[in-house]
Amino acid sequence: CQSKVFFFDFYNTLMSFTMSVLPTSAPEGFRLLVFAPWRWEFVELSFVGGDKFPEFLDLGVLQCLDIVRTREVTVYAIELLEPVRASTPCRLNPATLCVNEVKFSIRVNTPPTPNDLNRWRRDH
Repeated sequence: CQSKVFFFDFYNTLMSFTMSVLPTSAPEGFRLLVFAPWRWEFVELSFVGGDKFPEFLDLGVLQCLDIVRTREVTVYAIELLEPVRASTPCRLNPATLCVNEVKFSIRVNTPPTPNDLNRWRRDH
């Protein structure tokens, strides 16, 4: 049995992420792309770097073509102005990984609740 979770009617909601990079650092100039779930919207210029997140250039909301599903998808893009350090083996115990986590947030709008929710559930 496969379960799906859907969110409706969340407007200007802060969505937060924590990530780490392996096996090497993400260098200055790389772009971070966050893909929106179907029918979600990103709030323009809402990217906020959190703990340990490097300086960045906010490129905003972009539309990309998903060639597999032949549809446009929404992407939020930023360019790194400093590297994101990779997680590395710890100096005192090289068998243990010292995780370098960075945090960021983006504001989103989720789709409105469908008029006929029962039909929507059957179809999705």
